[in-house]
Amino acid sequence: MCVVDRGVVRIDHNLLAFCANGWINGGKLGAYITASKNNSNFLQMALVVICGQPCSGKSTAALCLAEALNGTESKPTVRIIDETSFHLDRNHSYGDMTAEKNLRGVLRSEVDRSLSKDNIIIVDSLNSIKGYRYELWCLARAAGIRYCVLYCDVEVTHCRKWNEERRERVESSYNDKIFDDLVRRFEKPDRRNRWDSPLFELWPFKDGVEKSSPAIVDAVLYLTKKVDSKTKDVRVLLPTIATQTARVSEANSLYEMDRATQEVMSAIMEAQSRAIGGPVNRNYSWPWTTNCQYFKSSWAAGATPIELKWSTPTFRCRECKEDVCGLLEQRIRNCLTAEDLCDVRLLKTRA
Repeated sequence: MCVVDRGVVRIDHNLLAFCANGWINGGKLGAYITASKNNSNFLQMALVVICGQPCSGKSTAALCLAEALNGTESKPTVRIIDETSFHLDRNHSYGDMTAEKNLRGVLRSEVDRSLSKDNIIIVDSLNSIKGYRYELWCLARAAGIRYCVLYCDVEVTHCRKWNEERRERVESSYNDKIFDDLVRRFEKPDRRNRWDSPLFELWPFKDGVEKSSPAIVDAVLYLTKKVDSKTKDVRVLLPTIATQTARVSEANSLYEMDRATQEVMSAIMEAQSRAIGGPVNRNYSWPWTTNCQYFKSSWAAGATPIELKWSTPTFRCRECKEDVCGLLEQRIRNCLTAEDLCDVRLLKTRA
């Protein structure tokens, strides 16, 4: 990567290739640095999916979980998303497949908009279809946050009795036809599925629902535990290429990439001239400079609309350039060797 030999800094062309790749592929170097700085807020993000039969105590469990989270030391911002948030009637929302599909779409869209750096989102709904739980899991993976499922396990006979009691008290309830249909189509979560794991089981009829319930206590510990390199019992989902949102490039992104690459090359030449060995020898051959120019010009000439669509915005390009130039300036000023520059290659691996 970089060798200091008799005061002459010889830099391989892979350095600038890495810089250009970082700008082209979405500014991963800048994103990695930003994520490291905001690591404390990053760990507070989470998505909790509550599922169970109709009238199984899910809303009570959601409230108890929210109160337990608010009582922790970190005091994260907790938001509950359910049908009542949109003033939707249960019988109307689950009256037919079209209305139910629209309800799931509204809830999913609201969850997607609500995921932020310091929120814990609780989805209080039936969530009875495993394919829908998988879609919520994909949203959590795209956001790079924690995810868990809280299952209210109650027998159908007790759920039916609770539904009748709500109807007698003129509270929100299901009619018998919709209730039977929802019970028949319920798909019980399985902890062996990645979109149902980790799974915390709650038994509202046997043990009741309180903030001190074992399942709620375990869920709170899982959602608020700090994660480091040695933590194995808490999993933070990582986004993949399939779940990343395409960045819309600016009109001058190609020009900005070309200018930033030129500035990095100029910074290397200037650092070379100020090295310990004195000014640079103009007769010296710079193979890495030729290769970098070839790499840059070949990409610019053959860039397709798809590549430009995934290119980095202008401010990311400038940030990446400043990071690389600052790191190079520091290393040259301190006269460090190639072994000391291994963190550049480490950043390349993580990016």
